[in-house]
Amino acid sequence: MIVVIGGLVGGLSPNAPSATLIATVATGPTRAIALPPYGTRNLLAAVGTDGDLRLWRSPEDPVTLDTGSTRMSSAAFDATGSLLVAGAADGTVRLWSVDDPGAPLRGTVLAGRGSAINTVAVVDGGTRITAGSADGTVYAWDTRKPATQRGEVLEKYPGQVTAIAAITDSGLLFTGNDRGQVWAGLQSGSDAEVWSGSAAGAGVTALAAGPGARSRAATLAVGDATGGVQLRSGRTLFQEPQTLVRGTGRGAVTALAFGPGGTPLYIGTATGSVQVVRVPAHGPAERLGPVRTGTAIAVRAFSPDGTRVAVESVAGTVRVFALG
Repeated sequence: MIVVIGGLVGGLSPNAPSATLIATVATGPTRAIALPPYGTRNLLAAVGTDGDLRLWRSPEDPVTLDTGSTRMSSAAFDATGSLLVAGAADGTVRLWSVDDPGAPLRGTVLAGRGSAINTVAVVDGGTRITAGSADGTVYAWDTRKPATQRGEVLEKYPGQVTAIAAITDSGLLFTGNDRGQVWAGLQSGSDAEVWSGSAAGAGVTALAAGPGARSRAATLAVGDATGGVQLRSGRTLFQEPQTLVRGTGRGAVTALAFGPGGTPLYIGTATGSVQVVRVPAHGPAERLGPVRTGTAIAVRAFSPDGTRVAVESVAGTVRVFALG
């Protein structure tokens, strides 16, 4: 177990990561941002503080998606960047096909049970959508079945579901709540609690999962409301975690992502900082350093493949950086 007080583990690596600005988008104040994987045509999707959902194919080309009078609360792209999924305050999940520029961007409504959807994810290569709600319910939809179906209830947890992450190859689904608890289960439903009280009982605010490097069967990173980050991997997934960052209470972890191949781990916070930690298959983690993104008020999202980050600055501007 590695414990760090007020910062990240290890010394600063000479191979410091870099960030290259690729776009600046006037989004207005946002509630949530979704970035598609590298190489896809769309730039980003943003849920505004007014609940509107807009899609940008370029910095100057926003499209406001038709959500009626429903306020959106979360959003995510699938692994191809062609499907956009958004959770709504009325407990529904909406889908848009965004791959064809000529196609009408009309949402398909999937029904939950009425409680607000806090987080959404697309798993199993785009064939399954999962969503976590404010009443602790985790839903799933099979995208190959008729769009009128109601969501299958996978589990009902205490508190609010605040984060979801999945490892497609293994079928593992991780769920975190506002009470600092994390569960690991199969995407088909059965579950086991990984741990509770991730950092002095602080709520879970971000999850990232990946197959890990080399011999690791799975890797799970957990961020919390105090800014703390814990790591579990391989055979120790259900045992004592490594503490990569001890929370200071200065700002919550807002986003986590593993880079290609399962390392490094990118950590974004509500204060706008992006930290990078190399996570080897064996031995201690290594701090690679902060990513310089200029003045920012919050890190909003990483792309699913950990190649890009969206950082919100003052005056409702979001900057997208390529990570390297």
